[in-house]
Amino acid sequence: MKNYQNDFDYFCVGSDQIWNPGVVQNNDFFFLNFAPPEKTFSFAASMGTTYIPEQYKNTYMTGLSKIGFLSVRENDVKEFIQKLINRNSTVLLDPTLLIDKSE
Repeated sequence: MKNYQNDFDYFCVGSDQIWNPGVVQNNDFFFLNFAPPEKTFSFAASMGTTYIPEQYKNTYMTGLSKIGFLSVRENDVKEFIQKLINRNSTVLLDPTLLIDKSE
């Protein structure tokens, strides 16, 4: 992905359980580690939990610190990020609820 960082204006990560520790573990790709922070943001990201096993905490701390703009879909994840890295995030509606069922 580093080969493409000049091909795009922004890189977005997000939505349902993108930061679930059962999936992420120590893989910093899920935190857009390949792109410059000023080009990165999360969109209504969720974790499915606020418990991170000790062996993954450094990956989460480093990864969340480097994302340019953070938005999450749950208040408890917002609080988790605040406690973990002392950083604010914005809570957004689950993207599946942004349009009505007829669309």
